[in-house]
Parts: sequence; C-alpha cells; structure tokens
Amino acid sequence: MHRLSFALSVFKPRLVADHAAFLQLSRKRVQLLQGPYRDPQETAAFLQDSSWNVLTHKLARHTTSDTEDYWRMLADLRLTRAGLALLQYKQAHGTFPETLAALGVEGLTDLYTGKSLLYRPEGEGFVVYSVGQDRQDNGGTPRPDQRDRQRRHDPYDEVWRFPTPKELPNAA
Repeated sequence: MHRLSFALSVFKPRLVADHAAFLQLSRKRVQLLQGPYRDPQETAAFLQDSSWNVLTHKLARHTTSDTEDYWRMLADLRLTRAGLALLQYKQAHGTFPETLAALGVEGLTDLYTGKSLLYRPEGEGFVVYSVGQDRQDNGGTPRPDQRDRQRRHDPYDEVWRFPTPKELPNAA
C-alpha cells in the first residue's frame, strides 16, 4: 500500500501533464479537420508532440495519416456528388453540360484549392476531378492501383470518371 501511495504522489503531476497535453492535441486535431486543407508537412509541424507525453505520442503519430484520409474521403464525397448531379443533368437534358456551374449545385469546390472541381465531357461520358494532395492539375490522372508498386508515387488526381474505363467498349 505504501508503494502505491508513493507511486501516485510521484507520478500524479506527470499524469496530469500528459492528460493536459492530450486534450490540447485533441483540440488541435479538431481544428485541423474543421479548417481548410493543409499540406501533410504543415500538419506534422502543427501537431509536433513532446516525446515525454505518453498519451499524446500515439495520437500524434497517427493524426497526419488520419487527416489525409479524411480529406481524401471528403474529396471523394464531393466528386460523387458532382458525378451524380451530372448524370441527373444528362437524364433531364439529354447531354452533359459544358461546365459544372450549369448544374446549379453548391459545394462542388475542390478542397485542396478552394476553387471549383475540374470537369470535362469525354465522348459519351465525363471526368470530374480534384487536384489532390499535390495541388497540381495532372489532367485527371487517377490514383494508381495499390498493387502497382512502380507507379505508387506518380502524381495523380482524385477522379470520378463515367463510364469507368472497364465499361468502355474498347477496354481490354
């Protein structure tokens, strides 16, 4: 019993400091997810953790990749919304519009640039895309397949294409 009371009295300030650091890091993480997109290096610098904080160490280590996944999911959601609006437009008008503005749908902005999503009609379909984390327009180049190790780090965009390449008549 004496050892337990000694341990609590000695380590209690340490636990309180860890808990405070954990709460502060959690607050910063929420701010990251509510604000505009930030570059992964900026996110890592923003969430710089102290190695002596036991509770924050694991949370900070995963925050950068979790934040990137969150932004990618939001971009995919907006692309899907735009794609479905384009399909509804074609059903109502018989053709795809020249621009996304013709859809009259709000919120079709690229999270990475703050500008409108990029769109172009292609044959009987279309491609709508976001520039992605590199913030460079790569012409609607889709993300490489995870199994394609050689192209994994090639520049790509977040893309919603209709019809998908495997649905095209000339697809191999």
